[in-house]
Amino acid sequence: EAQVAHFEQMLVPFRQIFVNMATAVEIDDLDKFKDMYHLYVALSWSEDRLPAIWEFLTVLADIQGDMEARLMFNSMQQRELRHQIEVMNAAREKGWLAPDVDPRLLTVLVWAATFGRVLTEFSDDLAVSSDEMVAMLRTSGSAIQ
Repeated sequence: EAQVAHFEQMLVPFRQIFVNMATAVEIDDLDKFKDMYHLYVALSWSEDRLPAIWEFLTVLADIQGDMEARLMFNSMQQRELRHQIEVMNAAREKGWLAPDVDPRLLTVLVWAATFGRVLTEFSDDLAVSSDEMVAMLRTSGSAIQ
């Protein structure tokens, strides 16, 4: 339980970004929505967050054998992801996401990539910086219109 609570604390900055994204949708501010999305990606991929991502892996290992903790973690994760999906669905309804982008898949992809990035950290030529990731999103076929 302590591990799950610790992980919830790790999510606080991301949660605030999604609150700001939801507000941007409500007030019809696409620029703010884009800025917050890019901030989310930048924070996810920042060097400062890497220790937290390693901590996340420790949390997963610690709760693996504890069914109660796994259920708590699953509940917390679903709550977080559902909120993010709701925000992305609202953005899609405004035409802010490419029509062929599934908000659920985009949300899960970004979530998984954020925590899966530790896999590239072992190789200097594969590691991706937050600046590179945000620049790629700004210049390539981003899901956000």
